[in-house]
Amino acid sequence: MSIESVLPSLLEKSLERGWRVVVQSTSPERTDALDAHLWTYSDDYFLPHATWRAGDAQDQADIILSVEEGNPNTAPMSAS
Repeated sequence: MSIESVLPSLLEKSLERGWRVVVQSTSPERTDALDAHLWTYSDDYFLPHATWRAGDAQDQADIILSVEEGNPNTAPMSAS
């Protein structure tokens, strides 16, 4: 399965649980492609998100797409 087919439902479930999420990508181009996909993947559901480029992304988005390491929106760290 591709990331495009799986990511939206994982992010929807995360938001339903009240979680904040950072999705780290491998390149700015890949992040841009995921950004575009998340805006258009469904006519029925809005998935609010921002990229690391937004200066205030940590204040406005529960989902941040990034190419940089870090935790810009203070998403809980996985305990796996």
